[in-house]
Amino acid sequence: MSDKLAAIASVSGTMNNVIYDNCNFTNSIPVLEIHGTADVVVLYLGLDDFGQFQDLMAIEDVVDFWVNYNNYILDQVVELEVLNLGDFSMVTRFSYTGGLNGSSVELYSVNAAGHT
Repeated sequence: MSDKLAAIASVSGTMNNVIYDNCNFTNSIPVLEIHGTADVVVLYLGLDDFGQFQDLMAIEDVVDFWVNYNNYILDQVVELEVLNLGDFSMVTRFSYTGGLNGSSVELYSVNAAGHT
């Protein structure tokens, strides 16, 4: 569906190994991933044996998939300012740029946050 999608944004989502192994876009696509490192529903580190012949990919593997697919390079890592001091969550933004057609991949890793 690469001819129908302009971008992908995922909040607390991942790819299973079947999609990961068979995803064949024909053009570059910007990707935004937002995920809590303490998510117990969709694990940040992935999950083996999720279902029959399926594994859930680790979030960093999913981001690496899109980074490699689009020939991006890590451009910037930024610790974002904490706006809510009561939740103790820090957000780290990883920006990957310089790839095909000027698009980018962004990962917002919400440290110590769950499936929110």
